[in-house]
Amino acid sequence: MRIEWPVQFVFVGLLLSGLACNTLLPAPTLSPAESPSPDECDAGRATLAVSADANDTTVTLRPGDTLAISLASNSSTGFEWTVQSVDAHGLRYDGKAYAGSLNPMPGSGGAESLCFTALAPGTSQLTLEYHRTFEVGIQPIETFALTVEIK
Repeated sequence: MRIEWPVQFVFVGLLLSGLACNTLLPAPTLSPAESPSPDECDAGRATLAVSADANDTTVTLRPGDTLAISLASNSSTGFEWTVQSVDAHGLRYDGKAYAGSLNPMPGSGGAESLCFTALAPGTSQLTLEYHRTFEVGIQPIETFALTVEIK
């Protein structure tokens, strides 16, 4: 069966416009039970969980305590939070996790959590940067600084 060229163009045009608008595939949705919490690196079990409000403040931990820092993030833009500096003798970086928004719209932001464990008494300066790791020589668009006193 041969389809005439005007019909082919209409079909291809509809297909491409559907892909461009992301209407051919249903948007992914997560129920609250399926969605990871913004504190996925286990802020629920962390000794102390902080957010952007703690920027440029001091917190106190004991050796063995855990710290979770949850900050707004949007992985669809290529930006992510990374550890710029940390005193490795006082704090151990345990990793991070990203939790997208429950909003099913493409490009919706979420939260990124970074977790640390206090190791030894002292004062540790922690600096995080929000940037695109693949862009070399570009300043971060946001920073987060925290002084951690371990007693």
